[in-house]
Amino acid sequence: MKRTLFLFLLCCLLPLGARAEGLWLDGAHAYEGMERSYDMGYFSFRVPLYRDRLNGEYPFSIAVRGVDAAGNALEARFPLEAVITGGQENGEVPQLLLMDFRAGDGAWIEAGEEATLSLSLVNQSATRAVENIAIVFAESTGGLFPARSDTVRVSRLAAGESALVEIPIRAAMDAEPRAHSVEIRAQGAYGAGKDTSVAEKFTVDVRQSVRFAHSEAALPVRVTQGDVSSFTITLMNMGKSPLSNALLTFDVPGLASGGSVLAGDLAPGESKDATANFR
Repeated sequence: MKRTLFLFLLCCLLPLGARAEGLWLDGAHAYEGMERSYDMGYFSFRVPLYRDRLNGEYPFSIAVRGVDAAGNALEARFPLEAVITGGQENGEVPQLLLMDFRAGDGAWIEAGEEATLSLSLVNQSATRAVENIAIVFAESTGGLFPARSDTVRVSRLAAGESALVEIPIRAAMDAEPRAHSVEIRAQGAYGAGKDTSVAEKFTVDVRQSVRFAHSEAALPVRVTQGDVSSFTITLMNMGKSPLSNALLTFDVPGLASGGSVLAGDLAPGESKDATANFR
């Protein structure tokens, strides 16, 4: 039976110039064996450490590549972490970063509706993991509030790792149609119970649904050819969002067609008469 060759690669995810920070992993080892699908192999690696290494949690991965009996390529990668505790004291404070913020579909949230705030949480440290991270949502006016909880938790971020965070929120029915400022705060622990945190403010646009109505047109009872006559329609903004540049167009068969008059802006709850002249 054809034997299977497996190649184990240790790949350090740290920058190559980080000699003073911890460990150096860079090796390839080939093994013959495991010729049946249920075989198991146990391997160990001796990894040299720098004398001036710093304590920390260093991510690395093991890549396994080989071919099966039919010659088909096989590959798998396993992310791992080397915890160093016997080196020098590591004074790095891991910095968290909030980025790629998005509210709903990215345009706006409609009052009374639910949407999801999504953002990326990044651990920018090269040597420190951050654990027990709480991400808290806050908005001061009450126009936006959490649909379930104001806190989302991430159990752990390894050095250099990122995670997608999603917070379901709801816009109040009476939320003002404007840009609302929300604050996202993340706090976690590293090392021997030390804390690190970050806070950012983002903008969420809230809009009210548009409710527009108008009256019947008030037409003159009689018109005479050659005279200038007029008619009036009352426009009503029944919603909670302002209306801008309301334009009335009309077509009166036998009298006028294709005419228009600019009614202008209507505040929420406002009514305005639009009058058009025709000959």
